[in-house]
Amino acid sequence: MSRSRILAGLSALTVLAGCGAPGSDSGESPEPVSPVYTDWSKLTPYKPIAPKPLYSQFAPFQGDTLTPRSDYGVLLPYQGATLSVNNYIADSLPLYGLVTTDGQIVTDPVYADVYSFSGWSFNPSAPASFLIMNKGDPHAGTGNGRDSMAGEFTCIVSAPDGRWVRNFGVAGVEYLDGDRLAVVQPDNSITVLSANGKTTAYFSGDVLTPYLRGLENPYFGFEEGPYLSARGDILFAEGYDSALNGLRIFFYLNLADGTVSADPPEDFSMEWPDVTQDGSEDGYNPIRDAVTGQLYYFTRDNSNSAAPNMHILDKGKQSLLSIRDDDSMFYEPSIWNGLCAAVQDNAFCYYDLGSGECVFRFPRRSNLG
Repeated sequence: MSRSRILAGLSALTVLAGCGAPGSDSGESPEPVSPVYTDWSKLTPYKPIAPKPLYSQFAPFQGDTLTPRSDYGVLLPYQGATLSVNNYIADSLPLYGLVTTDGQIVTDPVYADVYSFSGWSFNPSAPASFLIMNKGDPHAGTGNGRDSMAGEFTCIVSAPDGRWVRNFGVAGVEYLDGDRLAVVQPDNSITVLSANGKTTAYFSGDVLTPYLRGLENPYFGFEEGPYLSARGDILFAEGYDSALNGLRIFFYLNLADGTVSADPPEDFSMEWPDVTQDGSEDGYNPIRDAVTGQLYYFTRDNSNSAAPNMHILDKGKQSLLSIRDDDSMFYEPSIWNGLCAAVQDNAFCYYDLGSGECVFRFPRRSNLG
């Protein structure tokens, strides 16, 4: 029995106690009423209604390892769990899995991060060429520090639709212009991938590391270590040289001919391509679809907890979607293949920007129970 119904009953007894029985002399003194005692420990604790799951399972289910297939379609991340950790950076970490655009779960939530790479620096409207997944043990404490909040994480690279998948172990990535990606491993070896998953260039760490003398830590991914950048076919390693008390470039990799040099190639320029980047307009913030590169705008207002706080508009500033999003960790919404992500009542959801309907809902789990 709920507390409200008990209180209502007590109120009714109080009213009845002050009234005579039907047909009685109102002058007679009422008989005393025995006090009512309630054992509050017998009440059932309130439990919020759990969100109803809205998903199915892909067959064959991939569990904790994505294998290449041609029938997934575009793969999207979903935040399916929260892992409680104990380190100096965070007390919990989200875990992500993969789901198809029609709501079929492909993997369990086993990834520390899932994100796409497209030509945002050079061609903002370009569709994604790569899907990056970081997976590992956040308690390891011996990671190379790249693409992770703590611990050691492996790097898996795949096509956006999973038709090819490559696992590089502990590694980090650097997006190049066009449909290319550089994967950097702890021994400083660099593998350059094309959009079809093939290796187009490889540079051994044994060859590259001697060029990094002068760095406090001559390995990519560590604090005080070098970082990799690109301009066209040229990759270069930049870092702080203590002898010079400033930044300098330690080597140049020419992807066109596979050469390594401490000197810049002829006509090399550090200038970025002249590309117009997205900017805020009339109070609307731009956001790109992580898969298609389509431009959208959004506004967010958390002043009224009872009202929708996230609003998505098309590139013409026409409203597409207004929903509630309980996830305050990230101000910017996430849009994948025309689906907008949101967290509602501890469930991760995707809403279709065309219909406005929720097409995927996964109640998040926790290792705390």
